[in-house]
Amino acid sequence: MFALKVIIFGAGVVGTAAAYYLNQAGHEVTVIERRPNAGQETSFANGGIVSAFTARPWATPEVPRMVLNWLGRADGPYLFRLRADWAQWNWAIKFLRQCTKERFGRSQKIALRLSTYSYGCLREVREREQIQYDQRADGVLHLFQTQQQLDEAAAAEMADPDPRFHPEVIDMRRAVEVEPALAASAGRYAGALFFP
Repeated sequence: MFALKVIIFGAGVVGTAAAYYLNQAGHEVTVIERRPNAGQETSFANGGIVSAFTARPWATPEVPRMVLNWLGRADGPYLFRLRADWAQWNWAIKFLRQCTKERFGRSQKIALRLSTYSYGCLREVREREQIQYDQRADGVLHLFQTQQQLDEAAAAEMADPDPRFHPEVIDMRRAVEVEPALAASAGRYAGALFFP
C-alpha cells in the first residue's frame, strides 16, 4: 500500500478521528479548520456524553406526536423551521417514514453495534495515546414522567438479547442518589432507567 496525501476539512470529532486513523495507517494528513480551535462547531454543541450502550436513533415512533407538540417552540428537542424548501420537506418526509416501530428496531440494532464498536475504538485510542481528560463514568439516567412510560421503555430495553444493554429500573429515591441535582424535581417523575 502506498501513502496518500489527505486533506480533511473540519476538526470536529469526525474529522479528528478520521485524521488519526489515516495517520495511523501511514498517510500524510492535513486538517483544515476554519475556527481557531478544534471542535468549536457541531462538536461544541454536543453534551460531551459518551453513551455507547444507550445509543438511540432520533426517528422513534413517538417523534411525529412530539414534533406536533413542540412545533414553533425555540426550546423544543426537535427544531424544525418551516420554510418553502423542497429539500427540507423531502428530508422531513423521509425522516418521518423511519418513525415506525419496525424501522426504529432495525435502526436501533445498527446504532448499538456502531456505538459499542466506536466506544471500543475510543478506549483503545485513549489507552494507546495516554490521553487524559476529565472523563467520568457515572452512568446515564433516562427519566419518565409516568409509570406506564417507564414500564414500556423498560420492556423495550430488556427485549435486547445482549445484557450489556439492560438498564436498572429505579424509583426516584434511587435516581436522586445517582444524581442529587434531581432532588428538587423528583416529584415530576415516576422513575428512571439507569445505565451504569
